[in-house]
Amino acid sequence: MINQVVAHDELMKFTLDMAGKVCRRSRFAVARAKGVMNASTDRALSDACAMETDAFTACFEAGDQKEGMQTFLEGV
Repeated sequence: MINQVVAHDELMKFTLDMAGKVCRRSRFAVARAKGVMNASTDRALSDACAMETDAFTACFEAGDQKEGMQTFLEGV
């Protein structure tokens, strides 16, 4: 997945900044997101969306709802 292109000389700073943002997020939610991305690559879009919905629901059930909603509102 590519969502931004940066110049080569800016790559390390950009990468470390992005990694820092991810590290400040809920470990549970990040693990679920990574799991869905890894498991859904060879699936139909409808199946991948269902997996994402299940992972999102799990975050609410795990008590990460407040943190997750704040992260959503702030953006990554």
